[in-house]
Amino acid sequence: MEKVLKTHIDPITTRLVALFEKIWPLIRPAASTRLAWLVAAAGVALLVQPFWEPILVAAASRYLAVEVNDLPGPGWGLALIVVALVYHYLMVRGQSLDQRLSRGRVREHDKPIVERLDKDYPLTDLESLAHSIGADHTYFLDQNNLGELVHALRDPANRFLDESLAASAEQLAEVSSKLGIFLQQHFFVFGKWQRMRLALYPDLNEDRAERGHPTAEDRALYKQHASELHALLDEVDAAREDFVVKSHHRLA
Repeated sequence: MEKVLKTHIDPITTRLVALFEKIWPLIRPAASTRLAWLVAAAGVALLVQPFWEPILVAAASRYLAVEVNDLPGPGWGLALIVVALVYHYLMVRGQSLDQRLSRGRVREHDKPIVERLDKDYPLTDLESLAHSIGADHTYFLDQNNLGELVHALRDPANRFLDESLAASAEQLAEVSSKLGIFLQQHFFVFGKWQRMRLALYPDLNEDRAERGHPTAEDRALYKQHASELHALLDEVDAAREDFVVKSHHRLA
């Protein structure tokens, strides 16, 4: 019975401890807040002095043989409460001002980077490339600027101060790099076009094969590569949208 109870209770205890560890940093008061609470509590104690003063005086006289006189009046308690409230208000206002100034500095630094990236490497081009590849597994060579985009996103000169935006930019660079590597490994030139056009394994595609009819194994292999490609395109679209949303939201 004890083993059964322990089996069920231990996981519950572990989850409760983990939940407390996540919540505590959010509800833990700042040092200034704790100080304000202590001063206010002392003020409340003095404010209700008429209720506990006779008991304290009698106890000190009887058990300690000490005469307690001239205790601070309730007015001092009210004064302490006012001081605590004013102190807390000033600290909150100061922290709010610091946060606004910090956000202003971040915005002043990060916004030109977003504008420069949007001018040199518009994410609409990335969207167009992904759409072209997703539609028929082909793209024109001059559409592909993934390497330049990844380099720009990871350029130290384009390092964002906003941590959320920096993480989003790195994720976009990561998935764009993966897509670029995939295109290099699995796409090949096919057909005769004025612009160089590349396709996903054209010899395995029934509509593009120039060296005979693809076998069932060829078609299965093509389907496997196409599935991997679409998964990558989904990741790129999600990362691109996340970066666009965060750049507008964080720097608005």
